[in-house]
Amino acid sequence: MTQGSYKTSHKAKKNQNIGAKFLIKLGMASWLLTCCSSSKVASYDYQKGSDFKQYQDCRLEPKSADGVTGLVEARIQAILPEILAGQGLPMKEGSNLVCRVRLRDVERLASSPSMHPWHHTWPYDCDRDVYSYQATEMLIQLLDVKKREVVWQAYVSSLGRAGKDEAKLRELLVKTLAEYPPKADEK
Repeated sequence: MTQGSYKTSHKAKKNQNIGAKFLIKLGMASWLLTCCSSSKVASYDYQKGSDFKQYQDCRLEPKSADGVTGLVEARIQAILPEILAGQGLPMKEGSNLVCRVRLRDVERLASSPSMHPWHHTWPYDCDRDVYSYQATEMLIQLLDVKKREVVWQAYVSSLGRAGKDEAKLRELLVKTLAEYPPKADEK
């Protein structure tokens, strides 16, 4: 092998490695951004031993004491009656089952691989770009008024862009309430 062909081969291999590493970092960064922007239904829970067949209707919890409703909360309040009716819980004043929705804005931290072109010493490259972003969490609870306890709940870790788009918000609420009533425990 001649000196010139070794340099060309080595340079081509080095450029190929840098390109592959850049694509990996780009893929990880896009995956992270996608994760941060999408809605996530994190968990469901329900009171074991509750008879969900007894609940034939539902009502929304009255608005907060100060009477101020945020835009996202107002959209949810407008969409929920239709979705709950589809789950077998039409709206009825004086119902024993109350639907409560709580929203909370939280600041979260995320990191992605550094995208600096001079960092090409992977796997030793531990540089990370850390940034914060705002997320809106949602908790939907169904409360039995007579028992004074929550009988079913769903936690959504991030509304993502669904909070601003009524169609996406409707889709998220349908997906979230699809787990009501809970399936019987299999033994």
